[in-house]
Amino acid sequence: MLSIIIPTKDRTEILKLTLQKAIEAIEGFEIEIIVVNDGNEIIQKIENPKIQYHNNPKKGVTTARNYGASLAQSNLLLFLDDDMWITKGTIEGIKDIRDKYDLSNNTFCLNWEYPNELITQYKHEKLGRLYIKNNYHTMLGRSGLILNQTQKIIQSNGIGSASFLIKKEVFNKINGYNEFIQFQGEDIDIYSKLKNDSINTLIYTPITCFHNDNTISTIQDYTNREYRGYLSQAKAEQQGLIQKTNQNDLKTKFYQLLLPFESIFIFIFNLLPNKKMFDTIAFKLIGILGALQKVKAYRNIYA
Repeated sequence: MLSIIIPTKDRTEILKLTLQKAIEAIEGFEIEIIVVNDGNEIIQKIENPKIQYHNNPKKGVTTARNYGASLAQSNLLLFLDDDMWITKGTIEGIKDIRDKYDLSNNTFCLNWEYPNELITQYKHEKLGRLYIKNNYHTMLGRSGLILNQTQKIIQSNGIGSASFLIKKEVFNKINGYNEFIQFQGEDIDIYSKLKNDSINTLIYTPITCFHNDNTISTIQDYTNREYRGYLSQAKAEQQGLIQKTNQNDLKTKFYQLLLPFESIFIFIFNLLPNKKMFDTIAFKLIGILGALQKVKAYRNIYA
């Protein structure tokens, strides 16, 4: 019925919990789970006949996803991030999609939100409170879409590989993920290819998945991830793989002037007490630091 593909890199404990949730969800269904290890860390395997493990060291998440897809026995693929939990509702939702939609012309992202325990944790953190304020703890919040509660399916203007359902023959038709894009920008590329082939990108709106995104605990974690993401995207733009973003506007030039003061902004952020009364200042600093990572990354690539 379904092949679930999970790329992972040096996050054994997070992966272990994800697999435990997945085993519970797929019980009684004809489903295989393909874990592709892209890191150096040895996975502490959960032994289960439905799970297979393969190594793909340091070749990138796109290569890992393509490799997993090539091994899949089913003609229906579900790509999951290694911190995405699925439920029985996920599997029932996929059955509903499969029964009602032509998957030769439609792809789906399955809606998600943070689990309640993670939301509770984030309410006690400066970064976490910003995520919640900006609705970043939901898929629709991140995508900027407004959920119509009366519609089970809505049109999307992009895809997110964290919970992406696609028929294998469609995946092969568009040549899968672009392996030159190793970290961020691959979703932009695959959405563009689907659109060019007149294949719909849709969202299944019932929340059946839970994103255990608990790896950003410090401002350094946040800036490092933002920088790596923008660096990957800038490389993809430079190679003409995705559309270029404007780096010559006044806002960019303003942040270029602030680059020498990055360490000071980090120092002030860390100095701020973790109290809601200081959130306005903290959120401004996070915004500035995020913008600086983009400026640094693009300067690195285009210098």
